Amino acid sequence: MPEYAELVYNGYWFSKKRIKLQKIIDKNKSKVSGDIILGLYKGNITILSRKTKNKAYSMKKVSFEENKTFNKKKVESFINYHSKQLNKS
Repeated sequence: MPEYAELVYNGYWFSKKRIKLQKIIDKNKSKVSGDIILGLYKGNITILSRKTKNKAYSMKKVSFEENKTFNKKKVESFINYHSKQLNKS
C-alpha cells in the first residue's frame, strides 16, 4: 500500500504500475467485509472497533488441541535440526 499511495500522491494515477496494483486490490477486496468504527481527533485515526462475519483464521488450523493433523514428532525434529544448525555457528 505505501507504493500505491506514493504513486497516487505523485500524480501517477494513470500509470501502468498503479493500474496493475489497482487490479490486485479490486480482486482481493471481494474477500473483505465487515464494519469498522474509527475515532478521529486532531489529525489522528484510532480504530475503536472491528466486526466481521468472516474469520481471518480458523481455530481448528491454529490450535494444537483442535488440529487433528498436527504432528508433534515433526515439530520436535524441526526444532532439533535447527537448534543443531544454530549451535554450529
